[in-house]
Amino acid sequence: MRNRSRPDVVAEGPNGESPPSSDGSAAAWYNGRAVPTATTLVLAAGTAALLIAASWGHASIFWGDYGKWLFEVQRVGEGARLYTDVYWPQLPLAAWIFGAWTRLVGSELSNIWTLTSALAMALALLFALHARRLVPGRVAAWVIPPSLVLIFALTSINSAPIGMGMYMPAAPLGAAFLLGALIFAEDVVRTGSLTRAPWIGVACGLALATKIDFWPPIAALLLLVALLAPVRRGALVGALAAGIAIVATPTLAVLLRQFAPGEMLSLLLGFGQAREFAGRSSPTMERVVLEITSASAFTALALALIPPEARSRRHAKWLVAMLSLAALGCAIWVANGPAGATAMGPFGWPGRRELVSELVDAIVRHAPSGLFPLAALAAIARWRAGNDAVERRRVLLLVAGVAAAARVRRMGENVEFYQAMIELPLYFALAIEFLPMPAVRAGAFVQRGVVTLACVALLCHWQLSYGFLTRRGWQSAHPTLRGVMHLREGEYLLLQSMVGAADSIDPTRARPLFAFGYSGGFNYFMQRRNPTSTTQGFAFSVHSTLEENVTRVRSANPPAFLLDNRIIGHVPFPQKGVHLLRWRAPTILSPYLRVDRPLFDALAADCRPVTGFPAGSPTFTLYSC
Repeated sequence: MRNRSRPDVVAEGPNGESPPSSDGSAAAWYNGRAVPTATTLVLAAGTAALLIAASWGHASIFWGDYGKWLFEVQRVGEGARLYTDVYWPQLPLAAWIFGAWTRLVGSELSNIWTLTSALAMALALLFALHARRLVPGRVAAWVIPPSLVLIFALTSINSAPIGMGMYMPAAPLGAAFLLGALIFAEDVVRTGSLTRAPWIGVACGLALATKIDFWPPIAALLLLVALLAPVRRGALVGALAAGIAIVATPTLAVLLRQFAPGEMLSLLLGFGQAREFAGRSSPTMERVVLEITSASAFTALALALIPPEARSRRHAKWLVAMLSLAALGCAIWVANGPAGATAMGPFGWPGRRELVSELVDAIVRHAPSGLFPLAALAAIARWRAGNDAVERRRVLLLVAGVAAAARVRRMGENVEFYQAMIELPLYFALAIEFLPMPAVRAGAFVQRGVVTLACVALLCHWQLSYGFLTRRGWQSAHPTLRGVMHLREGEYLLLQSMVGAADSIDPTRARPLFAFGYSGGFNYFMQRRNPTSTTQGFAFSVHSTLEENVTRVRSANPPAFLLDNRIIGHVPFPQKGVHLLRWRAPTILSPYLRVDRPLFDALAADCRPVTGFPAGSPTFTLYSC
């Protein structure tokens, strides 16, 4: 019987589950023993702290995207104007925040990592609040730790750990604002109160000013809040618009002082980034097959986790159907052959030689599947619930819609960590709501799901993450000009040889360095300025033409060093366009070969290679001009 002193608590059965409600549904299990919100926050903070500590000081390739953004925010902190004086391929907010931070405390690694780790901790706490609203009480307490392990691991695919800032801090910063807006929206949709509506607008405005990836889910969130919230629509829309205006007005004012209105579109498209990489987001038949295969496989897994005594003939039919669909998808993929475009998948398996390994890698990149939230929308729309479930139905509709919209930007290319943050609690909530089983069996189902999630999360941590208890291990700590960093021995030798070679010619470090291609991190770690505004090759000019950037390198005073990067050798990437009717998109050479290479070779022809030192890698050559 209900505890009179705590109306949200239901007496538990002998195995810790709550007794069945009058409707006998699994959703009644939510009324079991409550777990305080503070407990879930402590669990999230503790898990995040352990993961940050395990990866502290570790990153991906120091000279690539990671070092490039470190150099960019350092330049902003030194007073350089964003976009015109220094390259930044995203909207300005992250560069402004991190630039201001480096101006206050300095641009050393430990100072920047302090801010990135604080951002990762904030994301973990926001995730806990989001999960608590979808799967309250004991379910949230079980789901949060393994989910965070998996989410932190996903951030390390081809990137640095989230605690170290990832490939660019705009990603975790925008994700934090999006998650904050979603949490406020969940409360408004549930209660109909306008108190938090302006804060939804503020959070949405901040996310919009961070990265264009967040525009589709923000648009879906605003639309769904306006449609679902039980409040006067005019007042709600006004509150949302006011919150967005608080952020948008000063941001646009600053940008319009620097750019003409006609140039704003170029800024939004990353000054050439969208033009070159549009093909990546174009869906192909292969991607559609992988999405369906992933959705079928994970739906079959959810059905298999149902306790045997709670299964019905209907469950068995759906299980067979999902397994058959997943098998058919795998067969179609195998019949068309592996892509062979990358030698290594996210799990480090040789994708060219091992067909099965590449297939598993491909499915992992599409899981949790983006089709699951879409299917949930249809399921919720048909849900015949009593009055006591209407508020919960609105919240699930909101989250499912935002989760589906979050997949639009990449069109199913791969799973982003913030998509998993939105979706993982949703999967547990939907499974309990829609899988018909007695309430006393819902606990067993969730426990099996959590154990499965934990196993997958630990495997992903081992395979994908950096630092303690990973296959990469704990790399040795090495001193650099920017502070101590954990690097592989070969990378450390490469960095030291480059620093030593340049300093032997110019010990004052007054001569600038132009690093070819994805090599902007050398500017940061060698403490040498860039003679141009761009840190990602000539093709991605910021507010100047190709010829102007070449002229800046040629006329640098004192003369510039050139650093050639041949790792980016013959890298193809999808050609822009719509390729839905093709199995895979046609590929073209990267702009670093198509555009930048002739320009760089012309510059290097007047320079001499620096020799007499162990370069650490035959793919880099330092030139003195």
